[in-house]
Amino acid sequence: ADQFSVVVDANKQQKVFELYEQLRQRMGVVIVGPAGSGKSTIWKLLQAVLLATGEKLTVIHFNPKSMSRTKLLGHMDLDTREWTDGVITSAARQVTNDPSTHTWIICDGDVDPEWIEALNSVLDDNRLLTMPSGE
Repeated sequence: ADQFSVVVDANKQQKVFELYEQLRQRMGVVIVGPAGSGKSTIWKLLQAVLLATGEKLTVIHFNPKSMSRTKLLGHMDLDTREWTDGVITSAARQVTNDPSTHTWIICDGDVDPEWIEALNSVLDDNRLLTMPSGE
């Protein structure tokens, strides 16, 4: 907690533990709340604890509102019929290539129906990402 300059009270400890438990049970977890409510602090504290215990963890962190849908999810070049991965699809490939490392894909920003719809199947019981490429 010293590296974050935050006081870790009982409430923060409880939230970190709750996040840990959810991540153990689910493939996708959504943390919601207003700006400044501690969402980033909670996942960063959990990240620090896991890394300190020797856990292998990769974090891919970005603001989905800062990029276009094609940059986020990927796109097919209509002329060449060649697929180009976006940030999320590239991260999904990384996860499948190294299952020994836990990977958190953190979309830090407002939830937009335009991109969150593509993640529905990851967050439900299917636990499967259907990429725009059809994969």
